[in-house]
Amino acid sequence: MRGKNRCAALLALSALAAPASAQLRGQEPLLRVSDPAGDAHGDGSAQLPTGPAIAPEALDLRSFEVWPRGRFLSFRTEFGALQNPWNAPAGFSAQTLDIFIGTRSGGESTLADLNLRTEGGGWQYHLRVTGQGARWTHASEAPAAGVNAPPDEDPPSPALPPAPQVRTEGNTLVIDTELPRGRYAYWVASSVYSPMSAGGVLVPGGSGPFAVKVPAGHTSVPVPLDVLAEEASPQPFNLGQLAPVGRLNDFRPWLLWGLGLLGLGLAAGASIALWRTPREEVVKKLA
Repeated sequence: MRGKNRCAALLALSALAAPASAQLRGQEPLLRVSDPAGDAHGDGSAQLPTGPAIAPEALDLRSFEVWPRGRFLSFRTEFGALQNPWNAPAGFSAQTLDIFIGTRSGGESTLADLNLRTEGGGWQYHLRVTGQGARWTHASEAPAAGVNAPPDEDPPSPALPPAPQVRTEGNTLVIDTELPRGRYAYWVASSVYSPMSAGGVLVPGGSGPFAVKVPAGHTSVPVPLDVLAEEASPQPFNLGQLAPVGRLNDFRPWLLWGLGLLGLGLAAGASIALWRTPREEVVKKLA
């Protein structure tokens, strides 16, 4: 009996330790987007830090996948390489990965502190992943330009998913979240990680070995050096706008449209009924 129990325990541990690729066998991703290799240089003029040296492959997005995980979602983001110049516990620390998620119409159009704006919709959830951990932000927590809340008025705290579990598989970051399963719009960006900044991203400009050098006169350039897009183009960096990937299933506009049609139909029906009513009955009803 003890031998059987021991075998059962070993089989259970083996199942837990099985790689995610084996557990996902037989399933299909809800979304898969490939990104061109060798385009982790912003608009083409940025130079990466030399001390510590950051390899361009460590910032180079190669693919982004969204997988179902029961009632939740798992993100798989592949890079050209994973590098750990700051000896982070997660095994990578060259890049900061930002994933903005639009779960419904509307939302925030400013992509946090990346000096980029959305093109085609807005986001409700922002997930920032570094080798030191991952954290969620809700769009309602994003600072509004030129708007200061009264000091005695605390904004309501939005419900955020728990911190996700992040692990590496080769050159891929696997992020298991408790974001409810659905078809959403995504904006994904890769920036140089900086342990010296509050946000964890290295803003281009400046001098010295640990700096993203840009040509003189290039001010307020986007922070990321690579953004998720199926075609390599400097347009997001030149215009400061990033288009989403994925498809947002938000039925509320259609519902409002249907309610509007229903209202028009009821009004038309009432008008027709009134028109068909004999004139004497109408006078009596109005009297």
